[in-house]
Amino acid sequence: MHTIDDVARWRELFPEIADDGEYEQLVEDAHVLWREQDDDRDDAAHPSDTPPSATHQSSPDATMEPLDTEVVADHVHLGAYFLHEVAPLVETFRAEIARLPLLSSSHDVTAASVVAVAQMCAALGVRTVVTELHRQRDEGLLHGATSEDRYADFLRRISSDDGRADLRLRYPVLFRLLHERTQRHLDFVLEVLCHTQDHLGALAETFPETVGDGLVTSVSTNSGDTHRDGRSVAILTFGPGARLVYKPRSMKIEAAFNTLVHELRARAGIDLLTIRTYVAHEFGWAEFVEHAEHVPDRRRYYEEIGALTGILYLLNGWDIHHENLLTVDGRPVVVDLETLLRPQLVVDAGYAEGSAAQVAAAQLDASVCSIGILPMVIKRGREDVGIDVGGVGFRRGQASPFKGFALVDVGRDDMRIRFDGQVADTGNENAQDGEPETVIADRTSIQAGLRRLFDWVLGHKVEVCDLLRSTFSEVRARYVHNPTMFYAQLLRMGTHPDFMVRDEDLWVLMHRVGLRRQDLDDGIVRSEVLDLCNGDVPYFQYDAGGRRLVDSRDAPTGPGFRRSPLESVLEKLDALTEHDAADQVRLVAMTFVHRLPRSSDPTGFSFPEPGAQPVDVPRARMLAEARRLGDRLEETMVESSSGIQPSTWLAPLVTTSDHSQWVPGTLGYDLYGGIPGIGLYLAALSAATGEERTATAAHSVLGRLSQQLRPGVMDSSAITLGGMTGLAGAFHATAVGGRLLAAQDVVDATYDALPLLVDAIDRDPSFDFIAGATGALATCLSLSRSADTTAQRDTSVEHAVRAYERIAQASPHVLGRGVPEAGIYSGFGHGLAGMVPFVAELGALTGDRRVQATAAGLLEQLLSMRDPHDGRWHRSSVSDAQSFAWCHGSTGILLGLLLAEPHLDEGALDGAVVRELVATTVERSFGHNVTYCHGDLANLEVLGLAAERLGDRDLAARVTAGFVDLFDFVLERYDETSPSKYAASNSLMVGTSGIGYAILRHVSPVPPPSVLWLE
Repeated sequence: MHTIDDVARWRELFPEIADDGEYEQLVEDAHVLWREQDDDRDDAAHPSDTPPSATHQSSPDATMEPLDTEVVADHVHLGAYFLHEVAPLVETFRAEIARLPLLSSSHDVTAASVVAVAQMCAALGVRTVVTELHRQRDEGLLHGATSEDRYADFLRRISSDDGRADLRLRYPVLFRLLHERTQRHLDFVLEVLCHTQDHLGALAETFPETVGDGLVTSVSTNSGDTHRDGRSVAILTFGPGARLVYKPRSMKIEAAFNTLVHELRARAGIDLLTIRTYVAHEFGWAEFVEHAEHVPDRRRYYEEIGALTGILYLLNGWDIHHENLLTVDGRPVVVDLETLLRPQLVVDAGYAEGSAAQVAAAQLDASVCSIGILPMVIKRGREDVGIDVGGVGFRRGQASPFKGFALVDVGRDDMRIRFDGQVADTGNENAQDGEPETVIADRTSIQAGLRRLFDWVLGHKVEVCDLLRSTFSEVRARYVHNPTMFYAQLLRMGTHPDFMVRDEDLWVLMHRVGLRRQDLDDGIVRSEVLDLCNGDVPYFQYDAGGRRLVDSRDAPTGPGFRRSPLESVLEKLDALTEHDAADQVRLVAMTFVHRLPRSSDPTGFSFPEPGAQPVDVPRARMLAEARRLGDRLEETMVESSSGIQPSTWLAPLVTTSDHSQWVPGTLGYDLYGGIPGIGLYLAALSAATGEERTATAAHSVLGRLSQQLRPGVMDSSAITLGGMTGLAGAFHATAVGGRLLAAQDVVDATYDALPLLVDAIDRDPSFDFIAGATGALATCLSLSRSADTTAQRDTSVEHAVRAYERIAQASPHVLGRGVPEAGIYSGFGHGLAGMVPFVAELGALTGDRRVQATAAGLLEQLLSMRDPHDGRWHRSSVSDAQSFAWCHGSTGILLGLLLAEPHLDEGALDGAVVRELVATTVERSFGHNVTYCHGDLANLEVLGLAAERLGDRDLAARVTAGFVDLFDFVLERYDETSPSKYAASNSLMVGTSGIGYAILRHVSPVPPPSVLWLE
């Protein structure tokens, strides 16, 4: 058992804690807050001692049959055991609701409440019971011939009076929580019924087809998280199919939204569905609508999604995800609109304040991408696969980034808890038919609907401002401070037996919510902890015209707002321009990129046959296309308001743990998909055209990036190492880009920062060119080749040697000492072909025979992955699968051998093998996609190098002719004509910057060096 005195255990649970002093302060804060609430609990009466309408007379149909606790046996394992603990509370509840004439004589409110209470209690206590099972089993206390017999004996023991008393002594917190939360839940059900009875006449007028005779047959409280003392959304049933939704909060905001939509229908002809509501004081009702996924008119459906997106954007809506979007009668309708009018909290400025990344992130956060109604992928951490929770993006069957626990081997004495990955198998799928080809059409329809709304609003801004001011001035909305999934994980952690012994331990655990949150008022953290320790998801609200948050106890909290939420909406509308509207329409497309089908990627390109005739290179057209791509980058660039940090872009992210994500974001510091690659392209473009503004844009990236590389300026631990996806690639971009810009200060800063690069190898010495330390070795060698001075050359070689030594130390197989169990890749991007040329070059450069021997051994390993019978190259040492790209496969292997050959002993490499790889690349590598990483651009560039090294004029002519063909039929205006996800990326390795860079390699008076091997 672990308590707050077990410092090591808590430091393991809270890795964010820097030292014991910070831990001790955390414990002190938790203890103070716990004592305050413990004193308040002693002094305060239960808030529901006198529930509303408790004086109603008994219904003549009410009956009082004995409570059957076995009703839960088929629903909840151990439910009957826990229900026994709270049975008196249930009996009291049953007597109270029996006095309500609202209930039908055949109602199942008591039975449903019994099941709900049992489920809640089991969720709280099952882990403790399993722990107790293991203790008694290990101590030999259980009797029986079989595992099942011993489990039955365990149930008898803990169900006896002595057994229950013993558990109460061992886990007093658990049993207190069982009683408190059961009481709150039952009080809430009674509250729902009493409120409904008090407003029954008005409800019958508003929902006549639902309320009918006014008798309730059931109440379901399983809809959503609990807030504010166990309250949640509830569903009341009045008869077959006749249901109302009760919400324990003000519904003025839904009524205001409905008014706005009705006015837009009348004034602008924008017709959208709404849901009827009845607004009381701090609660209300809405009609229950059935979600039906069939959509007969798909274009109309998605145009209405576009209009809804525009309205939600203007209202600063957020957290409108798939659970808040229903399809009703083939049309979309939004429910649960409490998160409109999102406020901007005042926070302390940090280091990133004013940086381009911060500015871009704020723009993204305030855009249509972050509302939730469009596809929106969320991730728990860098290594997790994301889940699309968007209104029109969610699909059942996705892997959830959070794990859940389940009972395994139920009914045996080895029953245990197992944590498994979860699959999102419930939730609203909206207009999903599984056909990827519809993605582009759906996206276009949304853009059309959004464009139509913006066009009308831009022409009627004063009218819309007056409408919003009159409609929303009195509403109250909800502020979601942390994702509900995060709160739910903390609440689940709190059910561990370790936190069921002492209240202090549970309060310390819930303080995790505030770790590393120095930028926010402590009042928010305090309120979060209070709600979490109460078993609720934290709940904050704000008034449309106010400037403060209030917590679940209606107490002001937090740092306040810069302006009221309604003022923010009105200012946004007043400032809206045609350019802003066009930006939001463009961003709609970005949210769909990760859903674009792979079938859109192939280029249909074939490499020219031998004997190709010389062709005229359309240099002017090509350069014009390179300029156009550069202009687009300059137009969409986000600059730092501080003038210190590098400029950036909002674009689909491609350098992630799962490249299939392609979600909108702020670009990072990697050559592959981030700002160094784009900056390098702009530098090359400025060298080709002499355009000063392009040079300025390039310098705003690379010049400032070079300054970030200085010691002590940037936390490089947050950036990976690789030649393409990390620091090494950034160094290459600043060095090469600095020379293209004739910016010697940028070049010099790169050489001065080399120790930072090599020191980073200790964090990631992996055997990998794209993402690991091989890329750092390649960068050091590249810097040595292009050094302006002997000192620069010497320091580059010195750091190349250091890089090699650290790689060899961490990866013994590099020196031929065995092969890792997971195997070794053969390709350039992630395997041997990317290691051989750089080790061989270092060996030749230094004359170190040990390094030369390592290069020879690596080459031998690589060649062993070729099948001598058919010439096929295996993708890895443990797989005979084939690939045909630069990153994996024949193109990259060919490149590695071509680069290594000048540094190897004569005869070490069979020329026939190289020729064979040329043929394989020609025959198998083209047409898959356009990119540098695994597509046609890389294939052409590597074949061009092969033609040069082999002296093959025919091959060279075919490369030139092939590039002209590719330009004519694929590359020109690729971003405007192709449905591929690569057309949506502005990156160097898989996007339009790579297209522009390849063009410049063919037509620029100053051809930039190849990025494929960090030339």
